[in-house]
Parts: sequence; structure tokens; C-alpha cells
Amino acid sequence: MKGGKPETRCTDNNNELAKVIAQSTVKYVFLAGRWSMYTETTRAVGERGSRVYLGMDNDYSESIENSRQTFSKSLEATVKFLIENGKVPIIFDQAPAYDFNPSNCWLKKSMYESFRHENCDIPQEEVNKRQKAHKDIFSQLAKKYSEIIIINTQSVLCDGNICKSKLDGVPLYNDNNHLSYEGARILIREYLQQKASSNLKATLEQ
Repeated sequence: MKGGKPETRCTDNNNELAKVIAQSTVKYVFLAGRWSMYTETTRAVGERGSRVYLGMDNDYSESIENSRQTFSKSLEATVKFLIENGKVPIIFDQAPAYDFNPSNCWLKKSMYESFRHENCDIPQEEVNKRQKAHKDIFSQLAKKYSEIIIINTQSVLCDGNICKSKLDGVPLYNDNNHLSYEGARILIREYLQQKASSNLKATLEQ
């Protein structure tokens, strides 16, 4: 929403997409988003753009509390809709977001001696703190709906101390929060090698 008013264009687009999904024969629906931007209402430090608030049910007050409640209710409604229409909801947890473009950072490190000691990764503690609210919502939904599969991106991108913006010598990001095509390919390849991916592989093989 903007200025405390709903954006009808977004609602109309979502309703049309729901009709397409309900009428389709696809078995799996992948959900991805910058989830913490909705639960925290803020973008990365220094990133252009206004705060992002969610609202529904005639409550469009601009607050973190209302945004989190709306996010939780709306995501559950989406998951329930997909399951009732015979689809398997597969949710990509959010890749860590940066307050700089990490791929540009790696390029500068490779080209300029003055940037050689620049740090292009971020502490996992910071990522965990920002993503806690939406992860809690994911956890609650997973307990309620056994059909949900959640792909934990941090299990690949983070090691307990830092979240890495480069794997196998390849920078992973297009900007400060979107993985590149190659970054996404590496992420899913590495994830499928983990034991935690067994549920996803079993589902896709059915």
C-alpha cells in the first residue's frame, strides 16, 4: 500500500494470477520474495525507496505490527489456497540483503590494490536479526501445513559466522539483494547436495 491506501493494481494482478494457478495443471508453486522488507518495513541502509507497509481487512495503518500481521495472514491464505488447489507450496527463504552491491565489491577487489582488503561479506548475526520475524512466521506455517517445503538459503550462503556473497569463485548477486542467474544456479546445486534437501527431492520425484 501507499500513503495508507491499498494499491488496487497489485491486488488485481494477484487475483488474476490466482485464477491462472487454480486452473493450471502445475504441481509445484515456488514462492520467493524479499520477506524481511515486509516484516521490517525498511530497505537496506542507504537503499533508495520509501518504507514498505502492508495492510488488509480495512486496516491500512502504517506500522511494523500491522505489516507483520498482514504478512502472516496473507502468506497463510496463499499457502492454504495452493494446497486446496492441489499444489505444493515451495518457499525460498530470502537470500541475505546487503547495504552495498557485493558483486561490485568483488570487482573492485580484483582490479584495485586499494580495495584488496575490502570485506564483501556480512556477519550472519546481522542477517539473523533482520530476518527473525519472517522466519518465525515460516516456522509456524510449516508446523501447521505439512505440505510446505522451505528452502533454507542460509544453509548454503552462511557458515554460522558470515554470509558469503561469493561461492566457487563466482560472485552471487546482481545487486544488493537479488541473486544473479549463476548465483541462483549455484545456490540450488549446493542445496540439493545437503541432507536437508531430501524432502524437496522426494517431492519433486513423485
